Amino acid sequence: MILYGKMKVKVSSRKDDFLTKRLFIIGTVILSIVLVLSFSMFADNLAINTNKLTTKETTQLTIGSLKGEYHVDTIYLAEALSVGGDIPYEITIGEGTLSLRVQFDGELISEEEVRNTSVGLLKIHGEAGNYEVSILTEKAKDIKLTLRKEVIKDRDWSEFTLFDWGRKEIRLSDVEYQQYLNWVNENEIFAADVSLVGNDLLEVRFFELEEYSDILDFTEEILSIELQDLLTLNAEVADLHLREAYKASTYYQNQQEPTIQFFDLEGDLIVEYNTSSEQRRIEKEQEEERNRVNLGTFRMREPIDINGDVITITGGTTVARRLENELYSPNIVVRLGIQFENIRDVGTFASAKLFSIKDSWGQELEIYPFEENLGEIVKAGEETHGPVYFVASGKGPYEVTYTTTKAKVTWVVSDRELGIY
Repeated sequence: MILYGKMKVKVSSRKDDFLTKRLFIIGTVILSIVLVLSFSMFADNLAINTNKLTTKETTQLTIGSLKGEYHVDTIYLAEALSVGGDIPYEITIGEGTLSLRVQFDGELISEEEVRNTSVGLLKIHGEAGNYEVSILTEKAKDIKLTLRKEVIKDRDWSEFTLFDWGRKEIRLSDVEYQQYLNWVNENEIFAADVSLVGNDLLEVRFFELEEYSDILDFTEEILSIELQDLLTLNAEVADLHLREAYKASTYYQNQQEPTIQFFDLEGDLIVEYNTSSEQRRIEKEQEEERNRVNLGTFRMREPIDINGDVITITGGTTVARRLENELYSPNIVVRLGIQFENIRDVGTFASAKLFSIKDSWGQELEIYPFEENLGEIVKAGEETHGPVYFVASGKGPYEVTYTTTKAKVTWVVSDRELGIY
């Protein structure tokens, strides 16, 4: 009985120990969950599943979930930069948004808001010292960041022209092209926000043009150019600059032209270009030439109606005056008198640049660049008078041709009519 009793007591003790351990484990798990939840709810900064790999060139960081601020790295600049610089980065975010921040001596000097995938630059003022880079977010998940541990010196982009981009000795790194785009955006060069998506797509989004309201009113009232047409013209100019700068950068590979998309104020696509401006110009000229109507050949002083522009060559004479400080002074300069009447319902532009002149040998003659050459806006129902100067060869008669996108007309003028003997 005692043995049986002892056995009974022994079994009961084992059950008590098992229950005690079980309760302890359950209690520990519950307490851990409560602590984690409490920490998540009340902690200012919480980073879960972080992994950082730092080398001399880059810092690669992944974070599963982040709330608050997380210090990424310290970038040391040994020597000051006179024009400032940028720290390159690449980042992807699975969920949420965040800000990349740069502090110098405890002062915030740069902040970039990031959504989804971004390749960009963190701007710094260029003083020598330590720049602290951090991430700040209310909540973001699946963050992957690559930070280059270098400062790229900025350039004075205002000094660059279209001619400069075409010069082979100018080559921009991917970071420098990003710097150029930042300069374009900060200075509102094209009244738009420009961003590079991937390696070969540029998105240009025009914004409100309130400060250009006078120009918009003028173009719509006088020239009957709507806002959408004006944005298209602006897109052509912007495409030329952005494309040439792109082709001077390391993004340009295997002669592959970038695609540049332009969006209006509502976010709708206006136009998309994926060929060079030179190729588009050639194709446009070929199409215009196929569709252009030849109105015929006429004599001087005959008025001709070219789609609402009534043009008359009223006379011609040689002039003795020449430009100052020119290396070559032509023997014969002719002044043609032009009467330009606008009989349309909208304004138009009268320009000497729409005239071209050939002599009897087929030689293209130069429009002589006096400032007073015809060039002005003519309102609906009004007319103007102005000169067109050209360098004559003495091999008349001359074919004076006026060409628009829709039509062309030619006047034949002899040497005698111009006083050339």
